[in-house]
Amino acid sequence: MPAAGLYGKELVPMVTYSDLIQFVIMLCAVATLAIIVTDKRKK
Repeated sequence: MPAAGLYGKELVPMVTYSDLIQFVIMLCAVATLAIIVTDKRKK
């Protein structure tokens, strides 16, 4: 039985604070890796 008022519609996944924090940490790690790689090529 579908939830009331949601018949025929797709559910939108919720973004939790935990997911958001993990995403920000991953972005910081990728940015740090890019900075380290480009600095080593300049030297």
